[in-house]
Amino acid sequence: MSRIRLLLLGLLGVFAVGAAASASSADSCTGGTSFVFCNHNNAPLHNAPILGTSTLALLVGTIGGAQARFHCPSDDFKATLELLGAFSGLILFLGCKEEKPAGCKLSAAQEIEIDAKFTAQQRSLTLALFTGSGVGEAFATLEIVNIGGCAIPTGNYAVTGKQLVETPRGGESKAEHEIVARKIGSFLTFDGHEASFSSTTTDAHLVSRLAWLVMEGV
Repeated sequence: MSRIRLLLLGLLGVFAVGAAASASSADSCTGGTSFVFCNHNNAPLHNAPILGTSTLALLVGTIGGAQARFHCPSDDFKATLELLGAFSGLILFLGCKEEKPAGCKLSAAQEIEIDAKFTAQQRSLTLALFTGSGVGEAFATLEIVNIGGCAIPTGNYAVTGKQLVETPRGGESKAEHEIVARKIGSFLTFDGHEASFSSTTTDAHLVSRLAWLVMEGV
């Protein structure tokens, strides 16, 4: 594992300790050491749905000793902002294709839509940690079929683990926020091997379209 990934793992440990220490039954947008979601009037957001879209998403991993690569040209992001910087939701990846290995493809149903479920925790104004909410921290299970000469065993493969994402301007009051996943922040496994994921959600917004932000509160 690279030195940068080891440093990121260390940061995750520090964030986890900080989050546990600041737990509370209610939150506020002023004072304190936990990170909370707030509206344009600096009031806490609870059970607040957000929506967003992204363009290209990429997943790269290893199956049966061969590199497997998938791309999804778009997705729909849906989540609910909760207490103490927690949120959870569903990403619908649309029109996905398997690029590698040759002779392999996703099932017909998954080329239309792949559902990825997650829970997440805001760790700072500009970082959040996503975790797969399925069995064994699974985000999704990919269904691979052989269309002629596929070099890997066909079947179902779960994408599991955690993904550190950036919320670059999370501390600013904006109607739309970015949520950026980079491969260096991937702590994922695919068929028991390290995998990487990248995507950018450019317009994460409240249903009301009012401005919102992350603040240090409680």
